[in-house]
This record gives sequence, structure tokens and C-alpha cells, in this order.
Amino acid sequence: MLRWGSFVKCSLVLLVFLTLLAPAASHADDGWAWNSTGSNAKWYSVASNADGTKLIAAIKGGDIWSYSNGAWTEAKVNGDNNTWVAVASDSTGTKLVAAASGGDIWTYSNGVWTANKVNGGSNSWAAVASNSDGTKLVAAVSGGDIWTYSNGVWTGNNAGGGSNNWAAVASNSDGTRLVAAVNGGDIWTYSNGIWTPNQVAGGSSDWAGVASNSDGTKLAAVNSTGVWVYSNSLWTASLLGQSGWASVASSADGGRLAAASYGGDIWTYVNGTWTAGNVYGGGNNWNSIASDSTGTKLVAVISSTHGSIWTGYYSVNYPAASAWINALCSEYFSYYGTKTGAVATLTTTSGAYFMQYFNNGKVILAWTDGYLYSFSGTSWYSLYIVWNATSVADTASAWINGVYSVYPSLFGTKSGGVTAGTDANGTYYIQLFTNGTAILAYSDGYLYYGYSGVWHSFGIKWE
Repeated sequence: MLRWGSFVKCSLVLLVFLTLLAPAASHADDGWAWNSTGSNAKWYSVASNADGTKLIAAIKGGDIWSYSNGAWTEAKVNGDNNTWVAVASDSTGTKLVAAASGGDIWTYSNGVWTANKVNGGSNSWAAVASNSDGTKLVAAVSGGDIWTYSNGVWTGNNAGGGSNNWAAVASNSDGTRLVAAVNGGDIWTYSNGIWTPNQVAGGSSDWAGVASNSDGTKLAAVNSTGVWVYSNSLWTASLLGQSGWASVASSADGGRLAAASYGGDIWTYVNGTWTAGNVYGGGNNWNSIASDSTGTKLVAVISSTHGSIWTGYYSVNYPAASAWINALCSEYFSYYGTKTGAVATLTTTSGAYFMQYFNNGKVILAWTDGYLYSFSGTSWYSLYIVWNATSVADTASAWINGVYSVYPSLFGTKSGGVTAGTDANGTYYIQLFTNGTAILAYSDGYLYYGYSGVWHSFGIKWE
């Protein structure tokens, strides 16, 4: 059992001064960071490969652009002034497909774009989709039929009578399950060679977008009033009360969705909850959205004279960082005061970092080096908390080493490393020094230093 002597409290500002430059970046809440990558065009459609490293985007009345190795490149497909309305990609991003309204379906493979001359090569194409390896395609004509491509042949399907205002199509990974939506009609699903109407939202709605997970068992669709999802053989309304939904995207497992509203915002769905992104301030004419296989990388385009391409990145470290930040906000409320908004996600070339702003000018930062920092209004200080630690021991060691770095002359040479011990109060962590001093991360959550058999509190919580 450890014995405690007199306690000498120190303030939170006992922490070491840190000169830290936090680069400016775009801001979003709930773990998403959004950045603009292209602008000043009427972007109409966008697609992503499986890992989100290769993108394709089309301008209606312009050209097709592809993104790879950090750069956008103009493709110059069939000239540079086509009414492109839809693009799709295989999982690798090396096989692409694009459709022009009043034109043809174009496919890209081995560095070459090729016109397919589907149904004469001049149709009011509205949508295209690809399976994971690019060998099976599906394309829909507004006021016409759905066409599928397999084994080098395009085939008309006569789906729903072959003359509907098809607006959107999607495919599962092997191309055996399809979903298509009619603007002013119904949602149709394809399986085992049969097209079947689904009486969703009354069976006659202005559907604008559809998405499928990898096996085709989970679907999503959007109309002007909401987002609908299909799971366990049942369609249900998932997000209503918004308006102008234009496009929807799904992760491979169907657990993450993203929906874009024309004249509104981008919303993301995970663990049963939809969250508004406030991307670019909200209220933009989003026309198309696409996702990587994990649902943590998104790309969306704005269709307006000064439209732009936006990429979104979700950091899986956000829950841990925000939990630490919120704990500090609660513990030291009298110091930090009132929050300004939620924990913000930002990005640099080193990765994502997270910041909480306060009305009094103070900031808490979860930086890319894994440590938490505090801004007093004039200076940055390290809090010596490992916000992304994988264990309590890691956190305790970080605190102990942080205190030691401030007072190396007081403690001297370490005697071994940080070790764990237990007493009636639980597990604690201690660093011994050859001069008889020690730093202790005790089980009550506070840091202590020991000298001549007496323990003193730093007054700083380590967990």
C-alpha cells in the first residue's frame, strides 16, 4: 500500500511550452475532413475505384477528368465538349465507362477510350455502372431501355416495357444483381435474369440515385424527399424531411452510406445515424457522390457555373481524439470555458488531426504525433497525453516521460523503464530514478512525484 504525504498542487500550466504550427485546412465535424480539388465547371458525375486513390469526373458540356497519383488529368474523350451525364469505374480504376446524353457509351481500357455504338450510338443516356472487374456494365436510357454488357456484347433488357425515364443504375461486385430507378416511376431490381419492380414510396416517385453494396443485398435510393434503404428484403425510409436528394453512395458492406442533396448538404450514415457534413457551408448544388469500398473516402461534385470537386476523408481516429478532448473540456471547464462548435477534423500531409475551439480563444489539439496540446490564447503547451494510445500503460508512460522531459535535472538518470504495480486501489505505473526520486501515475488518475519517502501530487490527471 502506497503512503501519501503532503500534497503540493501545481496548475495545469506546469506543462512545457511547445512551438507548434497547425496548418490551415478545410473543416468538418464528426470525423470528416473535406477539401476542394477542382473548380469552375459544371461537374455532373463522379466515380471512385475501390480504395479511393483513382477518381473520374465528368463535366456536362465539357470533358472527362481522371485523378491518380495526386493529380487531375483531362482525358479529351471525343473532343472536349460533350453532354457527359454519367461515369463509372471498376475496382482498380483502370477500366472506366462514361455516357453522353444524345451520344454514345465510351469505355476506357489499356489507356484508350473507345466508342461502343450501343443501340446506334446516339441515345439519351442517363446512367451507367460497372461491376468490380469492369467486364459487366449496365447503362440506362432516359425514355428508353436498360442495356447490359457482358462477354463483349451489349443487350437491351426491355425492363419495365423498355420505355421508362430511367435515372440511375447500380451494380453489385460481380454484376449479377442490379438496381435501377425511374424518375416518375419505381425502383427495379435484377437477379437471376429477371427484372422486378419494387413498390417503394408508393411505386411512383422522382427517383434520382441508387447504390448497392458488394453482394447486392443492401441497396439505397434517393428521391426529392429522402433516402430509402433496402435490407433483409425490405425497403424502409431512412432519412426524410430533407429535400432535393440527387445521389447516394454505399460502402462495400452497406454499413456506411453517403447522400448528396441538390441545393443542400452531404449527409453520411454509420451505425444507424445520419449526420450533416456542412460541406462548403452547406446549401450547394451537389449532383453526384461516390465512395470507396470502406465508406471512409468520398468524392462529390457541385453542378453549377462555378462548381467544384470535393473529396472527403473520415479518420477512424476521430472517436478516440474527440473522447479525450471532451474529457479535458469537462475536467477543466473553468479554464477552457464554452466550446465553439464540435471537435473539428483537419488534414495535413502527415494525416488527420483534431481541434476543439473555445469562445475565449483557447484550443485543445489532438495532433498527428499522437499527443494532446493546449493553446492558451498566445502559446501552445504539450499536455503529454497520448490520445491514440492503444493501452492505459501507453498513456501512463507518455505522461511520466513528459514530466521527466520538463524536469530532467530534478529526477536525473532513469533506473529501468516504466513498470506496473498493484495495490488495494488498483494498477499504477511508476518510473524510478537512480537518485531515489520517482514519478508515479497512480490509480486515482493523478500524477505524483516521490522523494525521501514522501509523495507529492502534481495536480494533473493522467487518465
